[in-house]
Amino acid sequence: MEGEFRTAVVGCGSLGGVIAGKLFGRLRDNLIVISRNGEINNSIKEKGLIVYTGKSVIKANPEILENVSEIDTQIDIAVITTKINTLEDAVKDIMPHISEGGSIVLLQNGLEGIKIQESFGREKIVLASVLWGSSMTKPGVYTVTAEGPFVVESGKHSAEKEGLPRKGAAAVNPAEVLRTVFPVKTTENIKGVLWSKLTINASLTSLGAVTGLSFGELVKSKRARAISLNIGREIYKVAISEGVKLSPLPGGVFGVNIPKLLSAGGFPDFLKHEIIKLIGKKHAKTQSSMLASIERGRKTEVNYLNGMVVELGKKYGIATPLNKRIVEIVKMLEEKRLKPDPRNLSLFF
Repeated sequence: MEGEFRTAVVGCGSLGGVIAGKLFGRLRDNLIVISRNGEINNSIKEKGLIVYTGKSVIKANPEILENVSEIDTQIDIAVITTKINTLEDAVKDIMPHISEGGSIVLLQNGLEGIKIQESFGREKIVLASVLWGSSMTKPGVYTVTAEGPFVVESGKHSAEKEGLPRKGAAAVNPAEVLRTVFPVKTTENIKGVLWSKLTINASLTSLGAVTGLSFGELVKSKRARAISLNIGREIYKVAISEGVKLSPLPGGVFGVNIPKLLSAGGFPDFLKHEIIKLIGKKHAKTQSSMLASIERGRKTEVNYLNGMVVELGKKYGIATPLNKRIVEIVKMLEEKRLKPDPRNLSLFF
């Protein structure tokens, strides 16, 4: 790789912490982490950033800043890992610090990244999806719970055509920078990938919050699997109406042919249930990120996942009763009118 690429990881939760930990070994002083969480920041400054991955332990000591305003140099690649509800502000804050050929990589679940790209421009905003799993066991300490690749949109940067990231007026290719420490796949159908992953997040992640169960425990329930598949089918119908061609997800935790999983003419029902079991098994120890938000007393991303599906369903005249019910139940959980419990599956029709 030519040159030195100043890289910023914005957000240091379960996703950002792992990315920062792995990139530090490659980038060292060319990596900065921006986190507004004082507890996480203090832990990293005192004990270092620790990532458990398989049988290996990574200890990193990246420069960590509390505010974007503290950046004193141009950034070539900014990887945004914050929650969806703060995404637009995060992009606005970091944009003035991006170099001429630099780019901002968005990793959020849901479809908000597509809107952000349309607003801020394709020449600066790169959409990507994470197909591996992780958790933050305590502030500054992270565990990779399931292996898998990044999927990054292709064909956007001149440097990509040459296979090398470059600096200056030439675009920096974020896929190649990430590839130095992560498996990375590229796609010309990133919208299809994001929609396909949405079918997983809006079903298993949301049901994990509703039940309080890990993915592994959740998929043992036939009723939970059936609800999950029906939530996904609603999303599939909306995606087709939106003109999106859902993409099979390559490898990793969620590696599955989503169109065949959810379409009426796809896999037989018994196989669909087995695939859901397999997804749960691959990600058996992972706790729903939505559940983690509820347990911390924070707002979830349900409006940007199931809620977005409900709104688009109204636009196209497609009924989405299960996605609507998920939103209602998660709101009750946020407001402490209900507790996560497997018995909450009885609240579905």
